[in-house]
Amino acid sequence: MSKEYSTTNKLLKTSTRSPLLKSVEMIAAPNKPRNTLDSRRDEQSVFNMVNSIMTLAMLNCDVLHIHASYSAHVKVFQVRVNPANTNYEFQSVLINELIYLDEPKAFEQLQELEDALIELVADAKDLAMEAV
Repeated sequence: MSKEYSTTNKLLKTSTRSPLLKSVEMIAAPNKPRNTLDSRRDEQSVFNMVNSIMTLAMLNCDVLHIHASYSAHVKVFQVRVNPANTNYEFQSVLINELIYLDEPKAFEQLQELEDALIELVADAKDLAMEAV
């Protein structure tokens, strides 16, 4: 039996697990995923915002090429935007954004990105209308 001292309530606690077992559990346990979102509701709001950006990309492919991708192992959502007439040998990137979805400010970052995309889409549609 190992004994642990708790500094919060100044009591001595007794643990039935051996120190060796504790170290084996620490090694065998997979890395805890970073999850700093406050609640399930916050997580759902982030997912809804990602879906909104994806929808924006699909609906406006005629005026902008909005490339959106998700890397599950690091919970990263990446958005890259090119003009619709981009020569992909010599790209001109309008936006290149990486957002970690498990960070506390992810929702705010996604909102800012969506606002920037909406503004870019509006400008691109205005240019397309002038060209006609």
